[in-house]
Amino acid sequence: MGSNVTETPVAIVNVPQAAGEAPAVSEIPMPPPALWAELDNSAQSSGSAKPSTGAPAAPAAALPAREVEKLAFSRSTATTVPLEFAFDHPELGHIASVIVRRLTVGQVGDILDRRSRTSAPDLYDIYAEMTQLPAPVLRGLEAGDGGRVVEVCWDFLPPVFRPTSTATGQ
Repeated sequence: MGSNVTETPVAIVNVPQAAGEAPAVSEIPMPPPALWAELDNSAQSSGSAKPSTGAPAAPAAALPAREVEKLAFSRSTATTVPLEFAFDHPELGHIASVIVRRLTVGQVGDILDRRSRTSAPDLYDIYAEMTQLPAPVLRGLEAGDGGRVVEVCWDFLPPVFRPTSTATGQ
């Protein structure tokens, strides 16, 4: 005897577990295929799904600016890295050193707000915030100079941006 009931589609997702544990697999029931065309997941929603009008979704509202106090720290929050291979850039001019600044909590929050929902920001995008040089410029530094700049940036990198493991297992 066969069943006339159509099986409900499910999404299979990995559910994060505690640090060091493999993610668990879970099934989430999906709506019936006949309703898929009516779903619009392109914008943040505050209620139920609305039918698509065919028009592009409006951009999500920008987050309000954080109020951040400018503090006079008792010691410097920056280190200057002299470059062995100074360079001229059409927009930045002559660059003979790179100043690496520690990030404030507000800057960390801004970086987290700009990140993709599916991935962490690229370290060079964070280093760009720390140096006020564009990430492509930092990637274009001579390897020795780049290594010295990255080393200082890494030392100043807030723990929230540090990978949970490194190639050396530390």
